[in-house]
Amino acid sequence: MVQVEYRNLFSMGTRMDIVLPGIEDDHADRLLATITDQLKRLEDKISNYDEDSVISELNREAPIKPHSIDPELFEMIVNLIDYSERTLNLFDFTIGKITGSKKIPHKGAELDKNELEYLISNTGVRFLDTDPENFSVKYGSSSVSIDSGAFGKGAALDLIKDILNNDKTGPCFISFGESSILAHGIHPWGDSWKTGICNMFTPGENAFVMELKDEFMSVSGVTPLNLQKYGTGHVLNPRTGHSVNNHIQSVAAGKNGLVTEVLSTALLCAQKEERAEIMKNFPGYRAVVIEYDASGQPAITCS
Repeated sequence: MVQVEYRNLFSMGTRMDIVLPGIEDDHADRLLATITDQLKRLEDKISNYDEDSVISELNREAPIKPHSIDPELFEMIVNLIDYSERTLNLFDFTIGKITGSKKIPHKGAELDKNELEYLISNTGVRFLDTDPENFSVKYGSSSVSIDSGAFGKGAALDLIKDILNNDKTGPCFISFGESSILAHGIHPWGDSWKTGICNMFTPGENAFVMELKDEFMSVSGVTPLNLQKYGTGHVLNPRTGHSVNNHIQSVAAGKNGLVTEVLSTALLCAQKEERAEIMKNFPGYRAVVIEYDASGQPAITCS
């Protein structure tokens, strides 16, 4: 009889559920302890909510002068700059001052039109100057502020993947906030991990099923619950600074968690004709965009 361990933990403000088929309790405990410790290390580095984090320090210092950071974070930022450019700049992790304004408690909080236009004009990866010799970053605009909420869960799952590989852990399935997925290894009782994308208007029904084979998956979307709770979508279009407010889901899958997080966000903001162009820039990855009409019926586009 195969034992299945199901655990959950809270990390980076989000619940993580882990299914570990065929693993002993002691092994599972050690593995989860390692994952917890490493996620705490990552959170201390990239959290925007911690004023002592490396990212927070970078946001304070880099508009003034080049600021050196550790090689791990430097490599991540360099990769994110590349990914942003490959998404036609529809993934933008430098707009923290705009996204921060959306975290005001009341619904529909908006920046003044002139202020928003100024921030849009003075943010973007073109304002990030990186120096690989000194592992330093300099902001070319005081409006730039890195927001790790745009990529944190993807970075966390990449870190967990490395832990699982080093531990030689067998197949397992990890859901981070039900929107970022790691299907590690090959499903023990099938050829793939069949992962459903819930129909946002019909509970218990899937709008699409993605088959994952040792891959990551990221889902971004604007649901009726999002709009009801916050009055606006939680994903901003970096070209306009305004929220995406139509009922839509974008799903990206592939071999890197950070990339899938980038793609699911960018595709949510992209025009239909731009989606294929973006996906051509990420060979080996695949994506699905699900758009709902006024009656709640999904229309699915695959790339």
